[in-house]
Amino acid sequence: MDASLGNLFARSALDTAARSTKPPRYKCGISKACPEKHFAFKMASGAANVVGPKICLEDNVLMSGVKNNVGRGINVALANGKTGEVLDTKYFDMWGGDVAPFIEFLKAI
Repeated sequence: MDASLGNLFARSALDTAARSTKPPRYKCGISKACPEKHFAFKMASGAANVVGPKICLEDNVLMSGVKNNVGRGINVALANGKTGEVLDTKYFDMWGGDVAPFIEFLKAI
């Protein structure tokens, strides 16, 4: 009876240790790992003028309010699709501004 009780406590301690481990952290805070030859990315919209949008690629924050490179409208991060190298980041005010700069940016890609 005593050995059985010891096993019970030993198993209980192992179960607790297994449950207390942190879940794995994946690039950009996404919920699961990306397959091979794929880039991890996450985009989050802003909230009015209080919280700015955020764009992350391969665990590198490309655009955010902290980096002070986001604005009202469309926020764009241009990256090389093969290497993941960031080529450019811009934002375009489509509501109060002119749409021509955004169209020119897209044509140049």
